[in-house]
Amino acid sequence: MKPLLLLLSAIATVAAAQNALAASGDDEIVQVRNQWVADFNAGKVDALAAMYSADAVLLNGKGERFQGPAAIVAYLKTIHGQTSNLKLTIDKFGSSGDLGYDTGSFQNTVTTAGVMISGKVMITGKVSMTGGGGTKVVEGNFAVILRKDHGKWLIVEQISIEKPPTP
Repeated sequence: MKPLLLLLSAIATVAAAQNALAASGDDEIVQVRNQWVADFNAGKVDALAAMYSADAVLLNGKGERFQGPAAIVAYLKTIHGQTSNLKLTIDKFGSSGDLGYDTGSFQNTVTTAGVMISGKVMITGKVSMTGGGGTKVVEGNFAVILRKDHGKWLIVEQISIEKPPTP
């Protein structure tokens, strides 16, 4: 009977240790997410490069693929000037071993440019120009996959998809 109790005790100890490690990983994933959003909203887009693995991929809502931290940051720079106040609502996140995930929805304000004509221009005939610019709220969903590499959680896959505008 004693060997059985020792075995059950050992199993319970291992399970508790695994749960503690998973909780630790989950807390670290929350820290990565919060730092990413803070840096993005503060305009520190270059700082985001250190949060991606060398083989990271970002897929945007248009189906475009950006591979590697340099390409991802270059893309993020093109959209940063148009977006502000990124907010996330978290659906699920967690980790197991050296893999983690973070999913949910996002909302941000996007500034659209108005019609601009410059240079030497001659317009004849019937012309209609619209679009005075302004702001709109964009919503969508995201999923991020992370991998722990030498003790640091890095983003290996990031996907964001905009919800279609409501009529």
